[in-house]
Amino acid sequence: DPYWGLNNLLIPDTLCRMDWWYRNSFNIPRNKKGEKVKLILNGINYKAEIWFNRQLLGTMTGAFERGIFDITPWVDYDKKNLLAIRILPPNNPGIPHEANRKEGIGPNGGALCLDGPTFISSEGWDWIPGIRDRNVGIWQDVRVKFGNELEIVDTHVITDLPLPDTTSVNFIVQTEIYNSSKTTRTANLHFNIGGVSAVYPVSLNANEKRMIKLTSNECKELQMKNPRLWWPNGYGDPNLYHCKFEVMVDGRVSETKDVSFGIKKYSYDKEGNTFHIYINDIPVFVKGANWGMSEYMLRCRGAEYDTKVRLHKEMNFNMIRNWLGSVTDDEFYEACDKYGIMV
Repeated sequence: DPYWGLNNLLIPDTLCRMDWWYRNSFNIPRNKKGEKVKLILNGINYKAEIWFNRQLLGTMTGAFERGIFDITPWVDYDKKNLLAIRILPPNNPGIPHEANRKEGIGPNGGALCLDGPTFISSEGWDWIPGIRDRNVGIWQDVRVKFGNELEIVDTHVITDLPLPDTTSVNFIVQTEIYNSSKTTRTANLHFNIGGVSAVYPVSLNANEKRMIKLTSNECKELQMKNPRLWWPNGYGDPNLYHCKFEVMVDGRVSETKDVSFGIKKYSYDKEGNTFHIYINDIPVFVKGANWGMSEYMLRCRGAEYDTKVRLHKEMNFNMIRNWLGSVTDDEFYEACDKYGIMV
C-alpha cells in the first residue's frame, strides 16, 4: 500500500520508464451491424499505440488528448474482438520531489516537466511524493460508440444575460457536426432547452466537420422569459437547465447529445489592485480550496466526485481551484454545477 508510511519509496522508480500493455476482449452485438462503430479513448498518459483485432488504428500523444478511431472495417460480430493498447512513458518522466529539492530545480521544490502539461504533481511536489509510475497508463474511460453518418462531436451552451435585467435570457449554442459519409448530407439540428425548441437546417459535404454556432439572430426561438438563475453556494440555488441536441436525417435521429448548464453571467474588476468577481452582478466573497489531484492512483470516478464536491458545499465553500487543470473528468464539473461551486 503506497499510502502507508514510506512504502512508496520501496516501489522502483523504473516503473515510469517502461512500456505497458493493456488488453481486453469483448463482443459487439450483431444487431449493430450496418452502424458505424468507433473506439473512443478520453485520456492516456503519455503516448499510446492503439491496436484492434491486430490492426494498428493509430497513435496518441499527450495526456489531455482524446483519441477517436473508426473500427467498423475490423469488427467481428461472431466472436470476441481484441483491443490492445501499448502505453509509452514521456521522454522525461521527471525525478522525485526530494531529489529536485536538493538540486534546487522547479517551482516550490517541485519537478520540472519537459513533456508538456502532463500530471506534474505525479512527478512530486511540495504536497505529494513522486508517484513511482507517474500515473502512466489509461486514466480516463475507453468506450465503443455506435452511430450513423452524421455525428455531434462537441456541444456548448452559452447564456447571454442582459444585466441588470434578468427577466429574459438569450442562448448561444454551438456544436461540431461531422459527416462521416462519402456523400453530401442534409439534416436538421434540433435543440430543446427547458421547453424552448428550435430547428436549424444544415448541409455538409462528404467527410466535412463544421462548427455550427447559433444565436437568437439566426434562431429567434433561442430566448427564454423569466429564467431561473444559477448562483454560487450561499447566494441562491444552483439552478440547472438541460439542452437536448438531435441531428435528424430523413426523419430519423442520427445522434443525440444532452448538456446541462446554469444560466448566469460573471464579470470581474481589479479596482484598488484587488480582484473582485461578480455573479449576475452580485459581488461574491470567494471561499474555496485547492484540488491538486482527485486521488493518488486516479481511482476517483463517478459518484465519488459528487461526494467530494458535496463536502466542499457543506464546508460553505463556493470555489475549487483546479490546480494546473489536473481534473478533466466530466463528473467533476457536473458536480460543481450541481452544488454551486465555481471552478
